[in-house]
Parts: sequence; structure tokens; C-alpha cells
Amino acid sequence: EFVGKQKPIRKRLDPVQIYYFERAVLDLGFNQFQLIYERTNKIKVGTITSSNEKIYCRGAEIQIPDGLTMASFIKNGFSDELKLAGVYSDKSNIELIGNISNIDVNCNVGTANWTTEMEITIGQNEPFIIKNIYTYEGAIIFDPAYKNAQQALNSALQDFYSLIIKHPDFSKALSTPM
Repeated sequence: EFVGKQKPIRKRLDPVQIYYFERAVLDLGFNQFQLIYERTNKIKVGTITSSNEKIYCRGAEIQIPDGLTMASFIKNGFSDELKLAGVYSDKSNIELIGNISNIDVNCNVGTANWTTEMEITIGQNEPFIIKNIYTYEGAIIFDPAYKNAQQALNSALQDFYSLIIKHPDFSKALSTPM
């Protein structure tokens, strides 16, 4: 609220407020990380590795966009989200590295799911593990089942990125004075 020429008071959101704000932003269809963090520290995404680069839905390999490996696709997607949030810099001393221990799709009839699990290290912090199971609508027939799995990949990764952002070590790395 403006009173005369005074500017509105800005306050930091606590993690619970951030969670509810993020949910509201998602419900409105906006990028889930925009405007959530007002930090001065920047972060860069370093090496992301994975031993499981081929993922299958009922025997057919899931095609990763642009011919990328799954690890590169995840790295690029997360980097893009951080850029949109204004917290990414290639020159940052704070680096996130990760090893994908599991990424798989279960193309069930009814409820299907993407499972993503990664060990993450940010800067000098101890590694932590993020695991996400994203459910979506499966199908009986192969073509819709495959198409649904392919289309659900980005949403599954958005959920996964959100869990990384919500982890206390991520917030700590961005807010700790350098």
C-alpha cells in the first residue's frame, strides 16, 4: 500500500510462505520459480551425471528432446529455471553438482509415474538426496501410454527442480554471505 511517496515495505518470505506462494504461482500457470527468491548470491549448475541414460516405456525408448542425454537435459532445464529466477551465474563460486542414481518411467494402465532420484552437492555442503515420484495418467494402449510418458517428462522434472529449490541447503547456499 502506498501512502504519499512512501514505498511499500518488502519482507522476506519464510519457507512455508514460499511453499504456498509457489503453489499459487503454479495454479496460475506462471513459471514456478519466478519472483520467489530475492537473493544476492548466484549459483551455477556444474556436472550432472547418470548411469541410466536410456529410459523405456513398454519397450520403446523415451526420446529426450534435442537428442540430449538425460543428464544434459536435466542440467539444461534446471539451469534455465535458475536463470528465470535470476539466481544463476556461470561465474558463481557456488556450484551445484549431481549424480542421478535413478530415473525411470512406469507406463502403467491407470496411474503411471516418473521416478527421479539424485544425489546433490551444493558448494561445500554435505551431499543430500532428492527423490521425486510424479504421477500422471497412464493408458491401456501403447501409443497413448508412450505419448503420455513423453509429455509428462517436463512436468515431472519441474516437480523435481522444485524439491531441490525447497531443500534447506539450496536456500542456505543462496543466502550465506560470501
